[in-house]
Amino acid sequence: MLSSYPQAQSLRERLAADDSVPAAPINRIEHGRRVIPLSRGHHVRGWHPVRPDHGAVPFESKLECRVLTALVAFAEFTSVQSQPVTVFYEHDGRRVRYTPDFRASFSSIPLELAAFGFARETLIEVKPLWRALRLETKLRQQFAVLRAAMACPIVLVTECDLPRMRQEIRHGY
Repeated sequence: MLSSYPQAQSLRERLAADDSVPAAPINRIEHGRRVIPLSRGHHVRGWHPVRPDHGAVPFESKLECRVLTALVAFAEFTSVQSQPVTVFYEHDGRRVRYTPDFRASFSSIPLELAAFGFARETLIEVKPLWRALRLETKLRQQFAVLRAAMACPIVLVTECDLPRMRQEIRHGY
C-alpha cells in the first residue's frame, strides 16, 4: 500500500488545486442533514468512541473507522463530526447533492496532517484509492462545489495515507 501513496498524493493535489472545474450553482446547504443508514450486506457501520469528553461518531466503513482512529490519536485533535454538511446543487441539468464524510477540528495542525492539506478545520472525504481514482471527475466537481459553499479545505484520505498519518510512538525509558 505504501507504494500507492505517491498516486494518492498526486490525486489529492489535483483535487485540492483544481480551479479548472467551475463550481455548479448551489441551491442550498444543510448542516447535519444526512444520517448514516443501517448496515445491509457486507458493509461495516458503527459508532467510534472518540474520547471520554467527546460523543461517539458514526462511520459507514472500516476505512472510515481507521481514519477516525488515526485522527483522534493526535493531541491537537479537538472534535470530529460525521456527515457534517450536505450541499445541493445543479449539474448537467440534474439536481445533485454531496455530503463529505467528516469535519475535523484541531487546536493546531500536526505536521503529519499538514502534508495532506489539513487546516484547523477540515472537511474529509474517505475513499479507497481505486475508487477515488475511478471517481476523479465526480470528486473534482464535488470538491469544487464544496469549496465554493464552505470556508474550509476538503481533503481526500485513502488507505494509502494511514501509515503516514500515524504519529511515531515514542517510549520514554
